[in-house]
Order: sequence, then C-alpha cells, then structure tokens
Amino acid sequence: MADFNCFFLSKMMAVKILRFNQRDYTFAKAHDFSVCDNIFRMTKRIYSQRRGMSDMKLFDVEDKRKMNFMVFFLYIVVVLVPFSVITHRYYMREIPSAESLYPVTTAILFVLHALIAFFMLMQYMANRKKLYMAVLSFAYSLSALYLVCKLLYYPGVFMAGSVIEGNLNDLSIYWIFRSITMAAVFVLTAYLYRRRDSIQLNHRLVLSMMLVVSLLLFVLTYMLSSENSLIGLDIVSADERNYSKLWSGKIGYIVALSWALATVLIAYVTRLKNTFWLAIGLSCISYFGNVVILHSSIYINSFAWRSARFFEVLSTFFIVTVLLYDIFVVYKKTLKKYRVSYESSIRDPLTNLYNRRYYYDAMKGYFDNKNTGGVNLAVLVADIDYFKHFNDTYGHIKGDEVIKYVAYTLARSLRDEDIPSRIGGEEFSAFVIGATQEEVCAIAERFRINVSQHETSDFSGTIPEQVTISVGVYFMVDADETAEGCVAKADAAMYQAKQSGRNCVVVYREPSA
Repeated sequence: MADFNCFFLSKMMAVKILRFNQRDYTFAKAHDFSVCDNIFRMTKRIYSQRRGMSDMKLFDVEDKRKMNFMVFFLYIVVVLVPFSVITHRYYMREIPSAESLYPVTTAILFVLHALIAFFMLMQYMANRKKLYMAVLSFAYSLSALYLVCKLLYYPGVFMAGSVIEGNLNDLSIYWIFRSITMAAVFVLTAYLYRRRDSIQLNHRLVLSMMLVVSLLLFVLTYMLSSENSLIGLDIVSADERNYSKLWSGKIGYIVALSWALATVLIAYVTRLKNTFWLAIGLSCISYFGNVVILHSSIYINSFAWRSARFFEVLSTFFIVTVLLYDIFVVYKKTLKKYRVSYESSIRDPLTNLYNRRYYYDAMKGYFDNKNTGGVNLAVLVADIDYFKHFNDTYGHIKGDEVIKYVAYTLARSLRDEDIPSRIGGEEFSAFVIGATQEEVCAIAERFRINVSQHETSDFSGTIPEQVTISVGVYFMVDADETAEGCVAKADAAMYQAKQSGRNCVVVYREPSA
C-alpha cells in the first residue's frame, strides 16, 4: 500500500511539474519509486518560486493602485479644491472681453474629445473582448458631436467675424444633455467592466441600443432648444445673461450627482488599477469639478463661467497626456517583451549561447556585407571529449552541468566581437572576427586550457572530474565560401584533433591533391 501511495504521489507530482515548468518534464516522467521524494522536493521548490513571483506581481499591482489613488486625491486637493475656492471668491466679476474664448475652448475640446474617442476605439479594435472601450469611445464621440452643435451657434467662428455671438440658452441646453449623457455612459462603462467576465453580450446590439437612445436624446435636445417655440426650455435670460434657473430648477444638482455617481463607480469598480483607469477617473472628477465651479456663478460672462471652461480644457489636456503616457508604458512593455522573446528565440535554453539558427544567420549576414572585405575571419568548432562517459557515470543532469561549464568557459575565452554558439549536443562553435591567425590560435588554446582547469574556474556549478575538449580551427580564405562550408571544415579539423589523441587544437589544412 505504501508503494502504491508513493507511485500515485510521483504521478501527481509529475503532472504538477509539467504544469509549472515544462523543462523539468523529462525528469518528471520517471515513475520509479526511488525518485518519489525527489519529485516532491522539486515540485515544492518550483511551486515556491512561482508563488513568490505571483506574490511579487500582486505586490507591484497593489503598489500601483495605491499610487494611482494618491494621484487621484492629490488632483482633488491640489487642483480642484483651490480652483473652486478661487472662483467662488471672484464669482461675481464679469469678463466681457473674454467672450470670444468660449467658442475657442469649445473647438479645442472638440479636437481633444475626438482624439480620445479615436484612442478608445483603437483599444477596442485591438481587443474585441473589451466592450467597455467601445462604450467609452462612444461617450467621447457623442461629446464631440454635442460640441460641434454648440459651435454651430457661433457663425462668427466659421466666417471669421469680428463679433462672435451665440444663443446662450441653447448653449446651456446642449451643455446639460452632454453632461448627463456622458455621465450615464460612464456609469454603463463601470457596469460592463465589472461584469466583463461573467456575462456574454452582443456587442452590436449594445452599441446599436446606445446609438438609438443617444439619437433620441439628441432629438430631445434639439426640440428643447430655441428651434422649437412650443416646448422650448428657458434657462438663460437673453437680456440679463443670467442662468440662475439652471440651479434653482435642480437641473444643476442632477448633473452634479450624475458625475459624482460616475466618479465613485469608476474608482470603486476599477480600483484605478492602471494608468488608463486613472485617466478615466480624473476625467469624471474633472467634470464634477466643472459643475461645482459653475454653481458659484449666475452670469454668463462671470469669472467662474470662464474658469469652468478653462478648467475643463486644462483637465482634458491632462487626461490626454495621461493616455499618451499609458501608450508609452504599453509600448515600453511590449518592446521589453519582444526583446525577451527575441533573445529566447536566438539563445540555447541550456547554455544561453546563441543557437545554431542564429549562428548561421549571423555568419551569412556578415558574409553578405560588402564592407567586410579584407577582414580576417575564422571559425572554431569544439567537442567535449568522452562526453558519454559523464552521462553514463554521473547521469544526464551532471552531463548538462558539463555542457553549461564548457559554454561558460567559451563565452569568457572569446572577445566581445566574437560570436559563440552551441551547434549540437556537446558541440560548440565560435565565429572570430578581425583577428590574426596567431590571435585565433591563442584564443582556441586559451579556451582548451581553461576548460581543463575546472578547479580554478569561477563557474557556479559542480564538475565531477576534469573535462577536456578537442578544437578545430578554420581560417576563411575564399570570399565566396558559405557559413556551412566554413563550419564543416572546422568540424573536420576538430575530428583530426580527436584522432590525434584529443585535448588539443588542430588547424584545418586542405588535403593534398
């Protein structure tokens, strides 16, 4: 029964090792009872390493969330609160000369919102599972549409007129519907992000319904404007330029509560887990702050009214900057992953030397370069002597240690411009560039001697006994030679070294006719 339990445990551990570390699968396939304890210890070690890496990732994510929340609250304390206090203090001051700034800021906001909408759309196109990205893109696109409609009430902007006038009541109506619609879409975004893994939605259906509802609201906005005298909504007095009805009618409070709800939901649901959601959270709190600033004034040309427009533009600029920074971070991570992936594709996984494919490609690329004429080129090929003895006597794990030791020694025996490679099981090669024949022979001899002196090596592994190698050297003499041909001739010289008693360096000589 004990033997059966040991066998069952070894099978279970083998499955876990295969799941955690593919490279250890060969060892895990052993089903002998004697390796049961070794498999268990190995599995425990690998699991601990992976668990440690996972905890480190969670720690980094938690730190980033804390930092994002700190930025979020600093934005409120350092930017929003002082701005609101200043505008409340000077809210009664009118600035008639700044009236033309309103359509200018509207045009700037239109460009920025269109840019953000395009960014969100690209995010959705890159990953169709992120429906909330399409919803966010829709929100900013709708905002851009409302801003265009507001610009249409300023014909002086398009006609380059000296006097820019607009229907203040209609501008306020468009502002109200733009704010409420965007806040509602942000709330929907928070819901979709929260349920992104638990529900399956038809993306076309969701986006079509949003489009229909938005068009209905847009039609309602148009009907409430001055274009319709029957059910028009009177908010701003044209004579007094007073929009106190916006707040006395509780409309302003509804807009403020809408953005407060959107801000809380975005911060709570997403936990501001990355830079992107930090930007969205800042966008929500900026719109809420915009409403707070507007609440302190009742006149169109007041300092608070102009400050609210400036604050919205400044906040949107900041959000675009954060989104651009997020793109930079994603690009940097992608580039780092690409470099790691590329290095993994050109490196031998056991020795970290260049693999056979990259080695031949590098040599071919060098041969194809027309600017390398006259440069001395040489190829070394080395093979471990009696390598089968190490595997048979000490096992394959020790055999791998010997291979790593020889690779380690090869890399440190060459110059920086040379290219070391593992081209076979226990066979290595090096492409030596720009060295004289005497220097190449000295490099090969240094490599051979260093390998045989494992007691004085700083290699971290354990070598059971002395290791020797046989080295073949070929000097390139013909400009039309191929990489395969050069390696083949160096390999032939290496076999001559084997036949000469091993543990020596032999230079390739052309056979006599």
